[in-house]
Amino acid sequence: MEKNISHGWRIRIVLALLVIHGSVFSQSPTMAEADAFFKHQDYREAVAAYSLIVASDSGNALAWFRLGQSQVQLQRYSEAISAFSQGDKPGPLQAIVRFNLARTSVRQGNLEEAFVWLNKALDSGFAGLKQLETDAELSALRRDPRFLDVLKRGDQNANPCEYDERFRQFDFWLGDWEVYNSVGTRVGTNHIEKAVQGCMVQENWVSVSGTTGQSTNYFDPASGKWMQVWVSQGGDHTYYEGDFIDGGMHFLGEDVSRDGTARLNRMTIEPDPKNPVNVHQLIESSDDDGIHWAVTFDGIYVHPQPPSGQP
Repeated sequence: MEKNISHGWRIRIVLALLVIHGSVFSQSPTMAEADAFFKHQDYREAVAAYSLIVASDSGNALAWFRLGQSQVQLQRYSEAISAFSQGDKPGPLQAIVRFNLARTSVRQGNLEEAFVWLNKALDSGFAGLKQLETDAELSALRRDPRFLDVLKRGDQNANPCEYDERFRQFDFWLGDWEVYNSVGTRVGTNHIEKAVQGCMVQENWVSVSGTTGQSTNYFDPASGKWMQVWVSQGGDHTYYEGDFIDGGMHFLGEDVSRDGTARLNRMTIEPDPKNPVNVHQLIESSDDDGIHWAVTFDGIYVHPQPPSGQP
């Protein structure tokens, strides 16, 4: 029935309700004025203000959302659901609006409807995994086996790179490594770890002499290539761009020394063909635009052995 009420009649109904509750504004309030009521927890006045705003601007999703939140605080759950539903519009608020529709449905005891809205929120990209795990309003849903799927989808939204195979192509490099040169001499250690919820791979190099270097590695969806930025303690840096080919990373880039001198570098990082548990890294440089190449680093990464007596 509500869907059949014309916009003009909706305005008349809202104004009549405001008169009943003694909250008539001399003119339509601004969002700032309505938000001030909301911030100070004057939810009755907030309802009055937001109601006037949406009566004249039915496309204001934020006002509908705040109206729904205010109604929840007044324990008017049916009115809150009506307001949230009006604010369920494509845009940056849609996921959180739908999440609040789920929470309010739980308050009404309608768990089936709550699951519908939770899944719609996840469809819209809701990534509040912590809220899904801890929100007291959802406690009744957590006892339902379907909530495990909700949590999985929430984790996928919150940590999308962990579920995207392109961002996981460099996983073979992760770990703590002892690094040896081509003649078997230990030259340093390298700790390779994920960062930014799996969207970046961070390299932390320490040589046997104590010098350090770091690189940031990430997949660029626009170009379809991997990027690496390497910076050493000596002040030189290298910008690499590469591809994942046959199980390994193949980079080409420009190495710039601290004095500004630049040269071409190419680098391969791949599972060691002789022992795939290990990793092989080869770096070559060219001072003549790629006509001739010279090896500058040839190393094997080996996982350190545990101390004697430990498993």
